[in-house]
Amino acid sequence: IQLLAASAQVDGVNENERLLIQKFLEDNFGEEYIDKYLELFDKYVSQNVDVANICQNLNEELTRTQKVIVITNILEMNISDGIASEKEQNLVKKIAELFHLDLAEYETIRKFVLESFSEDNIHQNIVWIDGIAKADIDYKHIFRDKLDGAIGILRIPSMEMYLLKYAGSSNIYLNSVGIKDRHVYTFPVGS
Repeated sequence: IQLLAASAQVDGVNENERLLIQKFLEDNFGEEYIDKYLELFDKYVSQNVDVANICQNLNEELTRTQKVIVITNILEMNISDGIASEKEQNLVKKIAELFHLDLAEYETIRKFVLESFSEDNIHQNIVWIDGIAKADIDYKHIFRDKLDGAIGILRIPSMEMYLLKYAGSSNIYLNSVGIKDRHVYTFPVGS
């Protein structure tokens, strides 16, 4: 919550960011805790948050996978207003460094979360799935007829972790749960 608040401080909290925080709280803590944690979030937004100290404490508590999830959530909050500013991105990069994440992996995660599917957002560890047949391409692609939009799956090899993002209007499910447009999910191994 404190790191999300620190990121929100960069350019102020807008309605989309607040809704994303609320959804994050619902997904991770349950509805009974939303008001309590939103109140904490508001408190932290109004204070000077010591990012280095928070990251030092979290380094002792979180696994590398959990740290990537934190980074992903912060990046999603940053883009929720339509643009992730340079200041916001610099703060998230600093958090990734303080979490001792590989910066090349961080950059791949950053691009995957912030950018839409395009010929510029390709990487050897990303598979793009869409309904457009393609020939002579230099990236991993799976054609799925009648899929409206694109699904991206990013493999993070150092921890054998996968992130999934969908942009489109088809009804897509992950473990029987509907996938929201442009939201990034941890894709469990074996799903």
